[in-house]
Amino acid sequence: MTTRWTKTDWLLLLGVVAVAAVFRLWRLEQTPPGFQFDEAYNAADALRILGGERPLFFEANGGREALYVYLIAPFIAMLGVATPFALHLASALVGIASVALCYVLWRHVMPDDERTVAALAALFMAVSYWHIHFSRYGIRAILMPLALTAIVLSLWAATRPGARREWVIARAAKNWHALPGAPLSALLACGVLLGLSIYAHPAARFIPVIVVFWYAWTWWLGADSPLKHFAPDRAWPLLRDLLIIAVVSLVVFLPLGIYFLQNPDAFVGHPTVVAITDQRVAGGSVLGALASNALAVAGMFFVRGDAAWIHNLAGRPVFDAAAAVFFVLGLVEWVVRLRAKQPAAILLAIWLPVMLVPTLLSDGAPNFSRAIGTLPALFVLPAWGALQAFYLLRHLSRRLLPLRAAGRLAGAACALALLLGTVATYHDYFDVFPARPELYVAYDVDKLDAARQLVAQSAANRVFTPPLLSQHATFELLTRNARLKSFDNGEVMVLPARGAQKGMLYAFPSDADPAYMDEFERTYGVLAQKQIVPGSNGAPLLVEYVIAPAAIPADAGGLPSALPVTPKRLLNADFEGEIRLVGYRVADSPDRQKPFQLTLVWQALKPVSRDYTLFIHLNDANGKRVSQRDRRPGNGSYPTTVWSPGDIVIETYEVWPESVRGSLQFALGWYDRVDGARARVLDAAGRPLADNVTFAAEGTP
Repeated sequence: MTTRWTKTDWLLLLGVVAVAAVFRLWRLEQTPPGFQFDEAYNAADALRILGGERPLFFEANGGREALYVYLIAPFIAMLGVATPFALHLASALVGIASVALCYVLWRHVMPDDERTVAALAALFMAVSYWHIHFSRYGIRAILMPLALTAIVLSLWAATRPGARREWVIARAAKNWHALPGAPLSALLACGVLLGLSIYAHPAARFIPVIVVFWYAWTWWLGADSPLKHFAPDRAWPLLRDLLIIAVVSLVVFLPLGIYFLQNPDAFVGHPTVVAITDQRVAGGSVLGALASNALAVAGMFFVRGDAAWIHNLAGRPVFDAAAAVFFVLGLVEWVVRLRAKQPAAILLAIWLPVMLVPTLLSDGAPNFSRAIGTLPALFVLPAWGALQAFYLLRHLSRRLLPLRAAGRLAGAACALALLLGTVATYHDYFDVFPARPELYVAYDVDKLDAARQLVAQSAANRVFTPPLLSQHATFELLTRNARLKSFDNGEVMVLPARGAQKGMLYAFPSDADPAYMDEFERTYGVLAQKQIVPGSNGAPLLVEYVIAPAAIPADAGGLPSALPVTPKRLLNADFEGEIRLVGYRVADSPDRQKPFQLTLVWQALKPVSRDYTLFIHLNDANGKRVSQRDRRPGNGSYPTTVWSPGDIVIETYEVWPESVRGSLQFALGWYDRVDGARARVLDAAGRPLADNVTFAAEGTP
């Protein structure tokens, strides 16, 4: 059976593509807002590709397949990453292509007299809130509908079920000729696309199941088919074709497969964490979680959809009221066609259940991102339903109107229902969705505002942030060239080198733990001025502490006495001419039932090339070690490799005396984190004296 394309087909294709383009490109620079962190990870990895790296898999953010990142890289090269527009444009174009290919697929699958079904299926996909949402959101999930449609189209061309069905009937009537073999080009295309799909999304690992099941049905063609009497002479050609697809797909997949063999956690890591077999997901009962997921997935079509704002207008079901009616009618029609063993109906019976498995077996069901592979098949059902609604309305109208008028009335009613659903989708996505206050945090608009604010302030201040903010993917991406620094103020105190022009600014997110801000005020209180900075939504965004240039001591030995970390004893011991131990203070433990509180004051003399770890030994009168602390500065949040000349770095350590009596002594120094080599203490002439500094473990009043 050969599909005969006409001018009408091209006009229908152009029409659905135009509708898809409007919904995917309109206000693309505004909606969705912000720069959601999944998008930021993709953009950062695209910059790695543009910088010359060629990874097969990206391990950050739970692990991600690489195909989408390679796709967006040219868009970022042209449009930059100041905003997510480059990612959104790439995603939108993929979405438009998916709608176009949806029409092409179902036009080939449906008989020539059912091109309306193909057009309606593509149109329902074009105006689907679900597909529109992901077409404008820069993550890899949008590749799934396109990849699956292309694979199924090549699979259909390779197996040609319509032609094979006619051959079966002719053979049963003893009026047949040999069926030509499957086109090699279709087999190769199917294999290549199948192999590439594994580079696109974890759910693509289920696509081979569709291919195998489809070949199994193609061989069987239903229990009552005459083909069952001739199975032996048809099994091998079909098995040969399936093997060709398998071998080609394995060759394409081989580089990534080798990577997964060498890094098995990359293959199973993220799927395992979100699977219902994980106790955090299942809550102790895998079967209970599966039953709950099944109910949630069944309800996503009419009752409640994905509740995540990054995937949906939270809770919105897949279908609006009109489309839901068409969907129900389509289910009835599907059953009728299944009973008749129509290839299109069988294809849906394989495709839909298999591609719902990823969300059935994972947390947060229904998850529209994991179920997105169902979309090109799903919309055939309301397309069939709309056609049945037309026939039903025409039949009912014929009692009052002539056939032609009844047909026009029925067509107008169905078109109006589809138009109302389209208007509802437009309203939900472009009016309701952007106005929701939840999007400010869900899409990291707050991180975008914070990045812009602090980059602007970095012209007048050395800007520091807590690690939770600095390491956030969106904030890190947008501030990558601003030379902002970070340290955990609960672990370390940092004052940058005194400068005539620049002061210091430490910025907390407004929702930071108040205990950290209280600690900052306690430690820096006599130096810093507090200010609240609002975000673009008018609510508090940042709590900033600003220290004027003149308030920063030129030397660590000149710290104000009112600071609780000012050294009581000065040493001025230089390590490798890079780091100076300016002094210390000790809150001792007279009864040896509490730890010593040892505060060390350091100052960077020049850039530090090594990543040093500090060791603190507490020794008894005989030099025997009774206690030890080893730690990188700021507990790793402010390593020596980021110290700038003039930086004052102050830390307090708890060192337990272990109830040892008699005099005790501290010995401390630095060793390289990589090779363990100790830094030397130098004299004024630069000659090495020792590899540690010692002083008595006694309180400093």
